[in-house]
Amino acid sequence: MIRRLFASLLFLYLPLTLAQQFVGVEACGDCHSQQVNAWRGSHHAMAMQPAKPTTVLAPFAGESFTQGATKVRFFQRDGRYWINAADEDGQLRDAEVVYTFGFTPLQQYLVKTDRGRLQVFDIAWDARPSEKGGQRWYHLQPEENPQPGHPFFWRGAYQNWNSRCADCHSTGVERGFDEESLSYNTTFAEVNVACESCHGPASDHVARARQQDWSLGSGLINSRAPAAFVFKEGASIASPQGSSDDSEIAMCGGCHSRRNLLEENALPTQDFHGRFRLSTLQPALYFANGQIQDEVFVLGSFLQSKMYQQGVRCSHCHDPHTGETHAQGDALCAQCHQPSTYATAQHSRHPAGAAQCIDCHMSSRLYMGVDWRRDHGFHRPTSALPAQPNACQACHQDDAKVEQARREWGANTSHWASDLQAARDFDPRAVRALSQWIADETQPALVRASLLEQLAASPSRMSMQAAMEVLDHADPLLRVAAIQVLQALPPASRWPALRGHLNDPSKVVRMALAPALRGIPVEQFGLQQAQVAAVQKEYQTMLQVSADMPAAQLGLADIALQRGDLLGAQRHFEIALGIDPTDVASLLNYADFNRQLGSEDMAVALLQRALAVAPDSALVQFSMGLSEVRRKNYAAALTFLRAAVATDNAIPHHHYVLAVALQNQGDVAAALEVLSAALVRWPYDYTLLTTAINFQQGLGDTPALAQWVANLSEVAPNAPDVRAYLQRYRQ
Repeated sequence: MIRRLFASLLFLYLPLTLAQQFVGVEACGDCHSQQVNAWRGSHHAMAMQPAKPTTVLAPFAGESFTQGATKVRFFQRDGRYWINAADEDGQLRDAEVVYTFGFTPLQQYLVKTDRGRLQVFDIAWDARPSEKGGQRWYHLQPEENPQPGHPFFWRGAYQNWNSRCADCHSTGVERGFDEESLSYNTTFAEVNVACESCHGPASDHVARARQQDWSLGSGLINSRAPAAFVFKEGASIASPQGSSDDSEIAMCGGCHSRRNLLEENALPTQDFHGRFRLSTLQPALYFANGQIQDEVFVLGSFLQSKMYQQGVRCSHCHDPHTGETHAQGDALCAQCHQPSTYATAQHSRHPAGAAQCIDCHMSSRLYMGVDWRRDHGFHRPTSALPAQPNACQACHQDDAKVEQARREWGANTSHWASDLQAARDFDPRAVRALSQWIADETQPALVRASLLEQLAASPSRMSMQAAMEVLDHADPLLRVAAIQVLQALPPASRWPALRGHLNDPSKVVRMALAPALRGIPVEQFGLQQAQVAAVQKEYQTMLQVSADMPAAQLGLADIALQRGDLLGAQRHFEIALGIDPTDVASLLNYADFNRQLGSEDMAVALLQRALAVAPDSALVQFSMGLSEVRRKNYAAALTFLRAAVATDNAIPHHHYVLAVALQNQGDVAAALEVLSAALVRWPYDYTLLTTAINFQQGLGDTPALAQWVANLSEVAPNAPDVRAYLQRYRQ
């Protein structure tokens, strides 16, 4: 009896002294039934489930789906669910469905393949009611319709659950990736997003609950209650009472954001920026006014908002257990915005009831063909730019009067969108304006960091100054962006500028610092060599956390190259292409590696593979052109260079190189045609302008020459060569 009692007490005591363990949602339900019952119907609970009759929504009754070359059959066998579809070799084979993924508006299915991999099948079940177009099999990429060898083929890396999805669809995930075999032994504590995804492993909490001993705290992770919002007398907007911290951002943001992983299995008690690097307002992700473009999962939008700046957090609008909003429609906004002021025609420019708050301030964008998602930046409709979506045109499509009214409405409201778009368009005149926005403390930190990051693409004295002014800013996003700009400095001045951040308290800053120190002679580090080595080791460990991602392997290859370890670099390149044979960045970098070793034939073979994957990539076509130049195949080189400048993603440098190549072949007229066309798109690019002026002066004056000189004088009026052009032209 005493022995059994001692064992029981030991059981209760062990969780207090050993590492925390996951206990599962059923253990939580014993005391927190209300919260668990609310959670059971949520998207979190349905994030992933074993495939069985109670979870699979599609019929799997022998249906066939055909679209172009895609031929698929869905069926059941021995009480299990199967898909007959093409594998990597194009052969039709049966593959078992082992898990469901989500439940509305689409349900996707996870298929078991080889080497421990689960793949997300690219034909989903549209779970919407039939009257809304649902109850059908739906191809998620109907235009691409990827086949074997395509980057988005369902058996490829982009559709791999282990590396791309597991962390945010299950609880307590251990990827278990093996670099040698490129295989997985992935495990999880719970199949879905359960209590311990947010509150952390609960073994201590359960033990303390059994003992009713809370002297050491609850043993759980809980966000601190954010500020309450109350209306002061006569106010139209509620004011925060108290303050809000970022504990909810840390708890929710890890999965509700577009980000890179810095640390594996870190608990939500740790600051978000210690675990992740948040994607900024990059052109492929966000429109120039900050509205969502690609799927960015909320946080990057929300951090731009005045709501966030004033202390609003996730739980002010959303129930953390159901995920649903606390109220529907305008009633949710009325928690903080007086309807007597904002639910009026004077504010909305619409008759009463004709539009909801979210129609104008949370415009929606369609993803996966059927899934409309709201922008959480709470933007003003007036901040949109021409040719970019805006809330007004969402309802009043192609209505010129509405568009004119929208522009006039916002004419007196300054916004950084047009300056960011100008910088994206390689307009050097935008640098000064962006620098002013970056210095504006009233702007959101994510916006300022994004504008500074844009300046890194075209380093200048002014961009360096803007970076130095925020290098020690309290927000790590700005410190990271500043480091990105300053890494363009020569080593002698870069080290003194960056050395103070070797012990930066934020991991995301240290991880930005490590690659920025590349190329600085070791002797410059002096007594701080050990600190530099520690940061570099931490950076390598961070890359190893994501070793099943090609980008991480490229980072590891770069470290090996810095050390002179050619075999190590080659190994990482091979691993990257083993993970994803279609990864263009890996193909191009490995090609460059082989070129530098003198293996031009191997480099060409890799470039040809990249060309087969991404024929519409300016960078790939350009790289092929340079390869042909090196091999003195000038006619072929010109073909590839022309193809590069014909793409939508070409940059001024591609046009410049083509023009120089044509001039070297003696065809100055053709070179000027290329430059003239480029200057229509980028009228203030310094290199294009000076090159065009030089070429044209050899042929004589034209009206275009006058405009080019005028544009050049606007960009760099005090530059010696510009003064020479002006003097020569005026004569």
